[in-house]
Amino acid sequence: MLSGVKSLSIALLGAPRIEVDGRPIEVDTRKATALFAFLAVTGHTHTRAVLANLLWPEADPERSRSALRRTLSTLRGALGEERLITDRQAVRLDLDGASFDLERFRRTAADPAAGIEELAAAVALHRDELMAGFALRDSVEFDDWQRAEAETIRRERAAALDRLADALASQGRFEEAINAARQRLALDLLHEPTHRRLIDLYARAGRRKDALLQYRECVRALDRELGVAPLRETTDLFNAINGGTVATAVASSPTEPLASELPLAGRGAEVAQILAAFERASLLVIEGESGVGKTRLAAEALAEISDRDGVVLAARPHPGEQALAYGVTASLLRAAIGGEHAAVEDAMRADAARLLPELGEAATGSLDEPGARLRFLEAVSAVVIDSFDGAPGVIWIDDLHWCDPASLEALSYLARRIATEPLLLLCARRTDEPDPDRLHARFAALGGRLALGRLARAEVVSLALQRGLDEAGADAVFRDSEGLPLFVAELLAPGAAPGGGVRAAVEARLDAVGDAASQVLGAAALLGRTFDADTLRIASGR
Repeated sequence: MLSGVKSLSIALLGAPRIEVDGRPIEVDTRKATALFAFLAVTGHTHTRAVLANLLWPEADPERSRSALRRTLSTLRGALGEERLITDRQAVRLDLDGASFDLERFRRTAADPAAGIEELAAAVALHRDELMAGFALRDSVEFDDWQRAEAETIRRERAAALDRLADALASQGRFEEAINAARQRLALDLLHEPTHRRLIDLYARAGRRKDALLQYRECVRALDRELGVAPLRETTDLFNAINGGTVATAVASSPTEPLASELPLAGRGAEVAQILAAFERASLLVIEGESGVGKTRLAAEALAEISDRDGVVLAARPHPGEQALAYGVTASLLRAAIGGEHAAVEDAMRADAARLLPELGEAATGSLDEPGARLRFLEAVSAVVIDSFDGAPGVIWIDDLHWCDPASLEALSYLARRIATEPLLLLCARRTDEPDPDRLHARFAALGGRLALGRLARAEVVSLALQRGLDEAGADAVFRDSEGLPLFVAELLAPGAAPGGGVRAAVEARLDAVGDAASQVLGAAALLGRTFDADTLRIASGR
């Protein structure tokens, strides 16, 4: 902060509190507070027209611009000339050196290396909802913005509380974990995974009675609001505790069993292309639609590479984690070091510890500082490369379409670093997943691309004949599957109804899904072909 600039403290996670040089600012209208909050939360420069329309939507342009000028003058007098930056067209706040509770919370929540104390301090910043108790009587636009922003912050707070509860439980600090989980449940009383977490935590803390009461609270809430019963995994956990068997952890959802694998057909050229890339390329991305067999193709090639004494190091993104910066990078780094923490050289340890706290004290400072990001990416790449100990190998990243942007940057750097190593970075991505900013497509363009198409008729018929079907049945399999390997495998799976078609295969898959998925799919079927996620969440209660 420059000398002479007034200190600024902003607390918007609750009733608004804005202080300049230790004293509350004095403004004569709620519009001035609303304008300040909008500029602070968004953190952007806004045109005067946008601000005038936001705060005075019913006024004519001349009156709204005049009102904005008066409000800016009031704010400038309260904050000082250096804080409110304006010109004839635009307005912004200079928050350099300011203490801002929302900014501090989001910085910690976005840091995958944040420890228990940092997370606890971040969630403690929330006194209430964003600008609790504040509203404008004559601006629906501002109220809508405030409501949407508050919902976003509520979700971010919930995710931070989930992380905090898990971290505390992993250290056996069950009472503190229970407190964090109860705060999480207060944000959404219908969030069944949090009910289940509390049941488990109470049991592990030796509070069996409270665990059973929590289950009953869950049953009542779901029945009263949604008219549904708890999921089977919640009931199974209750029964285990009620029977005297205390669960030590909440079980994750089981992996769906796959259909019996068919011989790999029609992919000889593609396997050969991957093996050739292993000999000379540093990056190869397998691309294709969902169900076209990308993972199966890679598994076949990786098995061949393993037979040649190649080393395979794998990490896999998960849906919904694209907002978790360096999530995939952390998984890859953990796979690289395994349990050999001592193998990480001291020169790289502090930067690697940004993602893996178990390595010790992490490097301080922001990755936006000059040279810091380069040192960090170099350290991550060096640890991954060193784990191969000079042996040829493959770094395998499946489901690249779910990879977070920060990890894509790290993988791009890694691809350049391994150009002189006997290593291949092999990835697979769905081309029918949303990629609005073309981040994943641009990453794929950095190296070789293997476009995987559907199977030809002759290949499908050959597989069907091997499974004992006659020519007519084999033709029916190709007609119904249209050559998509996922459907081919389902139609030729043991127990598949002869002539049942893709519809029967899909229905068989639906029969195997869990209770929550069934409720969501049922709601989706009633809603129709097109709907947004919020509507589906409300209709399904999940």
